[in-house]
Formats: sequence, structure tokens, C-alpha cells
Amino acid sequence: MNCRSSDYAEVYQVLDALDATGLAYPGAPGILFNAIDRLRLDHVHDEHIRLAEKISVAIVRLEGAMRHGRTAMAAEVRAAIKKLSAAWMDTTVTIAA
Repeated sequence: MNCRSSDYAEVYQVLDALDATGLAYPGAPGILFNAIDRLRLDHVHDEHIRLAEKISVAIVRLEGAMRHGRTAMAAEVRAAIKKLSAAWMDTTVTIAA
């Protein structure tokens, strides 16, 4: 697998900000969608793409839960994101030269 480091770094940055504040910053889903598209173009492992997609969906779910005042659901989604984040941190990356 070869890719640009920014492909993975953008996902790391979104997860880091979410971990620090408990909220995704504005535009985070769009940033993830773009990163996922580039990961596909770079032909990274399908597992990495699926994991990034799961993170993106979870963030959209978190935004919806927060927007509708569903605090229990938001807590559940945050717990799921923590697990996805841990899995993303364990991802091995090979950068294209």
C-alpha cells in the first residue's frame, strides 16, 4: 500500500479534535469524505477504507444525536468512535516516495 501521508493525517486530525472536545469540528465529515476518496485512489487496503468510512458515519451520527438533544445516543456513539479511533491508531501506513 502506498499513499500520501496527508490521507491518513486528516483522519488522525479529525479524531484528535473529537477526542479533545467531544465534538467534531465543522466540516469534519466532508474532510473525511475527501480523505476516503483519496485513499481509494491510492489503492490502500480495503480494511483501512472501511474503517475510515465507519469513522465518518459515526461522526455524522454523533452530530445528529447532538443536534436533536439525544445525549444517551451521543454517549453511545462517542464510545463507538473511541473504539474506531483505537483501531485507526493501530493502522500501519506505508507512504509513497
